[in-house]
Amino acid sequence: MKLWKISQSAVTGYDTYSDAVVAAPNEKVAKTIHPQTYPGLIIIPVPDDEYISQTWTNDPAKVTAEFLGNAKKGTLVGVICHSFHAG
Repeated sequence: MKLWKISQSAVTGYDTYSDAVVAAPNEKVAKTIHPQTYPGLIIIPVPDDEYISQTWTNDPAKVTAEFLGNAKKGTLVGVICHSFHAG
């Protein structure tokens, strides 16, 4: 498992996420993790939940992923921490 910093600038403003640190086996999976989720839950494309879709892009192509390093053995796929801009 690897650690990734994911970020996006397609959905901005109040009540949005700008970036997060996630655990994922590769960059492709990292880009599919929504910062609001918990370990083990991946939800892109975003389901029919208007609030969730307004907080982060639902297009993995608009997410950048930067490799940070290897995660501790046994780490689950998912969010480690996120940056939320409350309004």
